[in-house]
Amino acid sequence: FSENESFLFCGYKLLHLQLPPGFAHALTFNLVPVLTGSVALPPVRLLCVSSNTELIDAKARHVVFVRPAPQSASA
Repeated sequence: FSENESFLFCGYKLLHLQLPPGFAHALTFNLVPVLTGSVALPPVRLLCVSSNTELIDAKARHVVFVRPAPQSASA
């Protein structure tokens, strides 16, 4: 993950793993929103080291809408 001002990040930022052909591996990341409204997710980069090939378009921009927390009524 790259730095992002919209989220706090918890998890691996850099991870090297080897997968045999046909195998899969799931990675879990925790993102805590810091801003509300329409915000861009941090970009993810997935690289095949043996062929030096990007497996995910790192320039792709993914946007989510973060809803503000409801206002509590004051007494």
